[in-house]
Amino acid sequence: MSRKLILVLPLFLFILPFVTALNIGCCCDPVAFTGSLMSDADCAAINYQFIGPPPIGTSCSDFCNASLSAPAGFCGDGVCQAFENITTCPQDCAVVPPSVCTDPFYKKPPQNLFLAPVKGERAFNLSFSLECGVDFVDVYRCEGVVSSCSDKVASLSPGVTSFIDDSSDLKWDQDYTYVVVPFYSFQKAFGDSGVVSGSLGDIECWFKGFDPFCVSDYSYDAFRDYLTSFGYAGADANAFATDFGFVVSRIFGSKFNSAFQCDASNVLSPVGVSCASGEFCVANAGGARCVVPEPCELGFDPFGLFGDVASCEGVLSQRYCFFDKSDTVVDKCYGCNPRMNCYDYKSKGACERDNCGVGSCSWKPVIPDLGIGVCINEKMSNCDLCDKKGSSPVLENFNVSNRILDSCSPAKASALSSPVSFCFYDSDSKTAKTCDDVSCVDYRSSAMCASPSAGIKLADDNSLVSSSSDSCGIGVCQWASSSSFCFKDADADGLPDCGPFDKACELDYFPPETVVTASGFSGRVDFLNIHVLDKISKKAVPVDMAGRPDYFTYFCVVAPNSSCSVARGFPVKVSSSRLVLKNLVLKDGQSPLAVLSAGVNRIKFFSVDPSKNLEVVKFVDVSACDNCAGPTLLNVSVSNGSLIGNTLYTSSTMPVISFVFDEPTKISFVELKQGNTVVPLSGMSSNFRYNYSFTPYSALNGSFTLVLNGYNKKNLFFDVPLNFSLVVDPSAAGVVFSPFDGFVTDKSSVKIQLNFTRPVFLNRVSLLFDDFSDPFVPKYVSKDISGRFSTRDNQSFSAVVSGLKGGRYVIDVSAVGFNNVP
Repeated sequence: MSRKLILVLPLFLFILPFVTALNIGCCCDPVAFTGSLMSDADCAAINYQFIGPPPIGTSCSDFCNASLSAPAGFCGDGVCQAFENITTCPQDCAVVPPSVCTDPFYKKPPQNLFLAPVKGERAFNLSFSLECGVDFVDVYRCEGVVSSCSDKVASLSPGVTSFIDDSSDLKWDQDYTYVVVPFYSFQKAFGDSGVVSGSLGDIECWFKGFDPFCVSDYSYDAFRDYLTSFGYAGADANAFATDFGFVVSRIFGSKFNSAFQCDASNVLSPVGVSCASGEFCVANAGGARCVVPEPCELGFDPFGLFGDVASCEGVLSQRYCFFDKSDTVVDKCYGCNPRMNCYDYKSKGACERDNCGVGSCSWKPVIPDLGIGVCINEKMSNCDLCDKKGSSPVLENFNVSNRILDSCSPAKASALSSPVSFCFYDSDSKTAKTCDDVSCVDYRSSAMCASPSAGIKLADDNSLVSSSSDSCGIGVCQWASSSSFCFKDADADGLPDCGPFDKACELDYFPPETVVTASGFSGRVDFLNIHVLDKISKKAVPVDMAGRPDYFTYFCVVAPNSSCSVARGFPVKVSSSRLVLKNLVLKDGQSPLAVLSAGVNRIKFFSVDPSKNLEVVKFVDVSACDNCAGPTLLNVSVSNGSLIGNTLYTSSTMPVISFVFDEPTKISFVELKQGNTVVPLSGMSSNFRYNYSFTPYSALNGSFTLVLNGYNKKNLFFDVPLNFSLVVDPSAAGVVFSPFDGFVTDKSSVKIQLNFTRPVFLNRVSLLFDDFSDPFVPKYVSKDISGRFSTRDNQSFSAVVSGLKGGRYVIDVSAVGFNNVP
């Protein structure tokens, strides 16, 4: 089915003015006592001090300052420190479980759930408490304030009751709901869910502490990558990418040239300083104020021979000027500019005084003997500035740079590193980049690769026992002396994991994290459910890859004659997301994998991703029983249709309904009814079979119920008869658009609603329009906007389309019904 809606926007619009989680916490500069969120591995790579997650409402810099300047706590001091938990320090953090924890029906949800943004960071701090012991805790996240979520973001180990979520897909100005689900150790079952919601706050609070700061149109240049990727406040990413300055002015213009501050929840509030035309807002240690720009040249002093700091920057009254290095042998007085970055200060004195109120500036020497260095912002990444003279060519001192001494180099890249981001020198492009984009092949010398002399080594359980000490903390880099080449060797076989020029593989040095849970009928274990959370790069969000053919999970059943101590000897290899446990036999569908013993069995497992990253071995204890279960339904399908929940939808009036079982099964009873009328079916058999197909003798239309029962060769029946609904509907779904066809508006954002007469799968929604960016060669553009539509029932879909300008727009919709009719 394809339908179209035409929208007309007046032309005058053209002239209108987010696994198991990484150990994330505060990484602290041991000298400056400042810090930012980082993993413990990344923190170790830059030789800073990792102190764990900050308390709610506290920035990492404040936490670092308080922690490093105060006497350090220690395990055994009677206080459960922020960097301790029940696993690392049980004597301080252990809680004696109450007797209720042995109640087989205990399902209490996590208590004291609390969610808050990390101060100044694009991250959430989630905490909770548990009354009883758990094997693990699953954490799910979704957008909006809802009651349930299906997108898993972490699986937490026993004793861990807090989680820092710094996923790269988190959005500012967006509500999120987190669902926390414990898997209780004694009950071997999931407990009830705990639900909590919150927002990251305002984007202006990114990298900000509690001090007042000024907002201008240039402030949003720091957020350009984010805004052009995610959008903000109703303006989508494409709108920002198409006309960044225009959209920034439209969305944020009311805040320009005024001062604000951010609270512990990253919520922006004004501080009472709003500057008039002809004034600039300035904020530094002395607070926020309005200044009138003035000529900063010191009278008739063309060579700067009589200038000094006091006369340039002011003594009793601070001037909007700064005294800094010039392109001659003497320093010079320059005018400040709202566009300035810390990097625009060219000398140690100017950097440390920060008379222009730029931010958290710190001087880092490059060639100390010559006074050559860089001024960096401690709270932001500075890497992209390595090969630049300054942040903007409009600045008066932009060209004050030595082509040789100030060029990008390994030493300069290192100096530009901050607690937020280590900077790596790229010898190919002669620029610096963050560790997010660094792989083993970027290391061009044995010293940079820093591989162990005996090579990368894994223990029998796949844990890394001999690793590289490379600057970005990859840990699995191996130097090939014969070819002078550094390669990723995560599987420790001495060979490159990746093919030539396979950058995606090189950037994936993160082992998958597997969670295996047992489920079944009335406490019996019938299935082992497999979740393989994997992130494919440092910037990526973990995704459940279980069931993909290029992800493999290995199993080994511990037995008296097999301790399963060597991971590489595990005999069972699957790529499924669910295994069947039936009468002591572990199966992948219909294929036997291993035989268990009656009672509790320990099964060890690990997963391997396509980039050859091996997970450390884990285990799960599973109870098995013999002669205790009937046939298991593996699959049910209907011709020309689909199964949604427990309902079969089809457009065929003579549908074929097929069932697949895990073992030879004899169907003892099957009945299709519409109301009280029984519909005869063909397909019964007196034999034991894996597959059955049933077809009505006459054409059908409407809603039906289907019930069947059966047993296996041990005369064990289904636990309960199988029961399905069947909907036979050969007609196509209709759709009603809102707004109506031919709708005219002067707004740049429009809410689109699609209301179908039947449940459908939304295949594609395209926005078609004329692009006049080149007036001589206009183009008719088709843009896929399917991803913006959301639904709760697969009948009503809605989305907000923003960034529209004057012209004619067409919405083209393609959908297919649950009954497989397009």
